[in-house]
Amino acid sequence: MCYTKSIANGFLPVLLLTAKLFSRNEETGMTVSYKKLWKLLIDKDMKKKDLEKAAGISNYVISKMNKGENITVDIVGKICSALDCTPNDIMEFYDDSK
Repeated sequence: MCYTKSIANGFLPVLLLTAKLFSRNEETGMTVSYKKLWKLLIDKDMKKKDLEKAAGISNYVISKMNKGENITVDIVGKICSALDCTPNDIMEFYDDSK
């Protein structure tokens, strides 16, 4: 994917956006946590399997979130649509360098 072409067309490359938003940043020491999502599922009396079906995501994605690994912006959007919430309702960033 050509970075310049993407900018010229008004689109940010999803891969770069995902890397910046959802991976641990070595410079800042920030990491993403999905604890809010697990609490929201409890409040809605849903299991992770129910979320998989409602959001149309795979068990692999759930597994990645359980481990605190990266997920794409598309997945966050699917989860938010299924649960009628915002990204702030399902995830948070924290400083793990302390």
